[in-house]
Amino acid sequence: MRTSKLALPVAPVLFALALAAVPATPEEGKPMPAIEEIVVEPEGAKATHLSLSRDGNLVAYRRVGSTEKGLWIYDRKTGEHLPLAEDSEEKAHYAPTFSPDGKAIAFLVGEPVVPPAYTSVGVLTIADRTRLDFPGSAFAWSPTSKRIAIANRENGELGVASLKTGKVTEVAPIAPGWDPLEPPSMAWSPDGESIAYAVTLTDQGAQGIRCVLVDKKDLTKVIDYQAKRAAIHLFWSPEGRLAWHVVIPGEKPSSEICAVDASGNPETLYHSDLVDSAGRPAWSPDGATIAFLRTPSYHKHTTYGPSDVWAIDVATKQLRPLTAVGDATGHLSWSADGKTLVLSGGQRLRCVKP
Repeated sequence: MRTSKLALPVAPVLFALALAAVPATPEEGKPMPAIEEIVVEPEGAKATHLSLSRDGNLVAYRRVGSTEKGLWIYDRKTGEHLPLAEDSEEKAHYAPTFSPDGKAIAFLVGEPVVPPAYTSVGVLTIADRTRLDFPGSAFAWSPTSKRIAIANRENGELGVASLKTGKVTEVAPIAPGWDPLEPPSMAWSPDGESIAYAVTLTDQGAQGIRCVLVDKKDLTKVIDYQAKRAAIHLFWSPEGRLAWHVVIPGEKPSSEICAVDASGNPETLYHSDLVDSAGRPAWSPDGATIAFLRTPSYHKHTTYGPSDVWAIDVATKQLRPLTAVGDATGHLSWSADGKTLVLSGGQRLRCVKP
């Protein structure tokens, strides 16, 4: 493993953002976007862990509340519910996530307990139902859908699995034994060459960000936060700029959205002295907007207060809310055409038209 002290290995930055470090004034007079709620109601059961395909036609979900527990898929056009993977007394299936090309679904496998301890990552091809299983506790799809990054909680390693060969190559160390409720964030660069991931520095009581060139195993330190409970959520711009939303609770809580600038240094794009809600932020495919979960008020007796979805307009540097306060939980993602922002969490799946 080589450790690089050079600039972060990302694609060249085509432009530099100049967003203020404090929230700008929301745009006035602009109506709140309409929200479409996608309802999945299997007969005699409940649907949770909902995941929407990028074309919006299919919903993968975990079926509970019946004897037919496991992963299912819902076809929005035909109304059909089809089983994908059945739970057993020893193993259950969680967190289904479509590949970028929509041809496969990755998921976590663990004991049927609360909270589950994930022991493997499964990948199921939708067309022929072929399945691969890899030891691991968290995953992230590559942009090409041909590889998948897998973090293994047992040995503290980050590996990359090839769906063609079924082999896993270890590429970087993370840290063993992380909190099962807070697996490390991982995100592939748009060119598929690098993986950014969060690490726990147990000897320093800190959280950090690393980036590795997958095929060269060239590792770069991005930044460390001297906070034991910092939550870091990684994402990339379409041009290949690494960004992250960091949430630091405590007596002096704060939240920031940062990105690596042209010289490889962290640049603050947004700052709040409140603890914004934890969730996956998303940069729109056209590079114009960053969407994230924001907490407008802090509740001292809870980690996070009621949250809503906000958008940063890159061109105008304006912030604007996309949902009402208290109506935002889960993760954010964009449709392939960039016209729809998908908010997924628990038993809810909503589509916002920014």
